[in-house]
Amino acid sequence: MLNFFRSEDHARNWRRTQPDEPGVATPLAQAFVLGKRLFGDVLSPRAPGQ
Repeated sequence: MLNFFRSEDHARNWRRTQPDEPGVATPLAQAFVLGKRLFGDVLSPRAPGQ
């Protein structure tokens, strides 16, 4: 599951109310880079026949 937060304060407040939930907060730019590494071009359009 992914949770998106509008600010670091919002993420910290959520974490305080959900202390048993696993995971870490990741800045959007870092999450974008990680997503590209994990999923590569999975969502890129492909030419017919590829």
